[in-house]
Amino acid sequence: IQRHCADCHREGGAGPFALDSFDDLEGHAAMVQSVVKQGLMPAWLLAFRASLTFLTRIPVGGFPYPQKTWEWISIWFPFVGALLGGLQTIVWLVLNDYSEPTRVIIAVIIGVVITGGFHEDGLSDSIDALGGAYDRNNLLRILKDSRIGAFGALALILALMLKISLLVDLGDMAPTAFILGQSLSRALPVIQLG
Repeated sequence: IQRHCADCHREGGAGPFALDSFDDLEGHAAMVQSVVKQGLMPAWLLAFRASLTFLTRIPVGGFPYPQKTWEWISIWFPFVGALLGGLQTIVWLVLNDYSEPTRVIIAVIIGVVITGGFHEDGLSDSIDALGGAYDRNNLLRILKDSRIGAFGALALILALMLKISLLVDLGDMAPTAFILGQSLSRALPVIQLG
């Protein structure tokens, strides 16, 4: 317990209660055993599954996660991005007999499908609101609207065309761009969160 749990389960730590002494553990022994057996601890490790759930459409199970888990998910964002970029790289490499544009387009499609268009949806919603709103109330109304507007559609088309064009231009460096692009795009929000 001291070696594996005390870092989080201390006064003011991430754990919901302290495990500083045998008496502390004795009152929670059955729950601790159950949680460890189910693979729900440590919270930062379970957060890896939660970050996959949050950032992708990959069914990893375990949902709903304990509240403390959500506090740790952002530490895994860059790693999940690197995994996604690695998968895109594998797709790109497997399609070696095809033209460069075909390889890149299919790899980009794989990324969009696995993430459920998470970033693309955010881009189109944001541009729709910025392009079509003239006041705060209108902006909020547009952001809540699930339909895509002309500004969002144009932004999405142009962004995907630019992404594909740049990746094609990179040629044999495209795999590096897939991995770094996916990882770094998820690292910046983590840095901003502090």
